[in-house]
Amino acid sequence: METLTFQPPLLGESRAIDALREFIVCVSLRAEPVLLTGPAGSGKSLTAGKIHAIGPNATTPCCCFDGNGLTSEEFEDSLATSIADGGPGSIYIRNSDLLSTETAQSIARRICSGVWTPRLLFSSRQDLDSPGWGIVREAGLLSLITRVQRSIPPLSERPEDVPILCRYQVWLHSLPESFEEEWQEFEITELPGLIEQPWRRNVTELIEFLTEYCGGDSVMPRRWAGDVGRSTAQEEFLRRELEEAFEEVLALLAEEELGGESFILPHESRPFITLGD
Repeated sequence: METLTFQPPLLGESRAIDALREFIVCVSLRAEPVLLTGPAGSGKSLTAGKIHAIGPNATTPCCCFDGNGLTSEEFEDSLATSIADGGPGSIYIRNSDLLSTETAQSIARRICSGVWTPRLLFSSRQDLDSPGWGIVREAGLLSLITRVQRSIPPLSERPEDVPILCRYQVWLHSLPESFEEEWQEFEITELPGLIEQPWRRNVTELIEFLTEYCGGDSVMPRRWAGDVGRSTAQEEFLRRELEEAFEEVLALLAEEELGGESFILPHESRPFITLGD
């Protein structure tokens, strides 16, 4: 059993990532199990971590299991300690399609019992129509975990997310005084080709390339100094991006002679997401 701890920011400018952010917010305060599907490296574990991190039990552990080999005893043992006594607030099971019959039945019984459990999060690389779900379907679990479900598309289907992912990694592996120069060089020499790549291992493959390109340490980039440094680095990067976007809005307002001292940012209302669509 692992514990999900540090989670990088969920970066992207595509409609898919915008919808995923809305999905995370919509389901975070709910109690139903959530199923995330998508190819390896697309961001399922990151999404599960975000759902836990903004939910009501965010200060408690999020325990992570691999469905391939998870026994019913291990699952039940993970529920033995209450949140008040330091037990998990969420349980995340990846490769859920590989659960054994006994374990799948145990989880299904727990969901149907009405007895309170930690938030249950599941993920799989398999599409819902894949025959790989046979055991889980026959155990009665699949119908229980697909009521709230989201598929995360591969990076190759959302190339507009590549620049912001690259910018974040280059920023992490550069010193403050050299970032702008390093990013401008990267943007000219490397970025155009990267947008066209198929990225068969998705974000994971892109990050590996960027770490090697920057000649940095994937565990401890230049801007990180332990968990506190990681958090600070995230906040600083996102704040920087927001400030640049804000400056662009002010420039547009100035061009339109609308005045930049007091204004309301344009907002397009979005319909509520119907869970499970």
